[in-house]
Amino acid sequence: MLGDGKGNFTLASTLTSWRGYSWLAVGDFNADGKLDIVAAQGTTIEIYLGNGDGTFTSFKTYPFPGVSTRQYAVGDAILAADFNGDGKLDLLTLDQYGDMYIMVGRGDGTFAYPPTLITSSPVGCGTFVQLSDFNADGTPDIAFCTGDEVGILIGNGDGTFQPPAFYPGTSSYDFATGDFLSNGHTDIVVSTDITNQFLLLSGNSNGTFQSEEVISLPTTNVNGGVAMAVGDFNNNGLLDFVLDDDYAYIYVQ
Repeated sequence: MLGDGKGNFTLASTLTSWRGYSWLAVGDFNADGKLDIVAAQGTTIEIYLGNGDGTFTSFKTYPFPGVSTRQYAVGDAILAADFNGDGKLDLLTLDQYGDMYIMVGRGDGTFAYPPTLITSSPVGCGTFVQLSDFNADGTPDIAFCTGDEVGILIGNGDGTFQPPAFYPGTSSYDFATGDFLSNGHTDIVVSTDITNQFLLLSGNSNGTFQSEEVISLPTTNVNGGVAMAVGDFNNNGLLDFVLDDDYAYIYVQ
């Protein structure tokens, strides 16, 4: 969908999959200055190279990482970032079993395969994963969900990660990252299955977080959430968030 800068969009092109796409991410994977798309569809990953006019060309297909080591695995999350500091976008994948892999980008639209297993954790809250720089060293770190905890993987800048640290999530559903305390540190807000509550994990800017703080929601009958997004929705310089729980609830700080 191409935007006109005024909030209006027109359809430029359509990509189709025989079973639908479970996750999409964008980035310039072949360094030509045009945005490309990576899509998870069932047990495969599809790379679509952008033509620069809103259309895309199917370029490369990979088995979703983990499929070859299990009888059946379905891909879910894919995120793009430069994890090894070589200036080329890599891919982070997460399947429904909680296995995370890194596919190192070559800068030409292709990625090293087989991938590198980063960690394996039981997933009880869907496949929620976020990228941020939690220790302010310029290297992407990873936050993921295990059901009742939020796990943090600190990146070493070479495509490897330190062992995960875990923080209580109270049967967490989705979570989002941002500087909610306006102190220059990245924090995490976590939706829970406790009605009208969410958790705030205050970041220390060194990759660790303070004990969770329970925040009451000024709304009735909000129970968990399957999606969260962060933004300053009222232009007051403070981060707000929107929570999807059948309805879209917008919480302004």
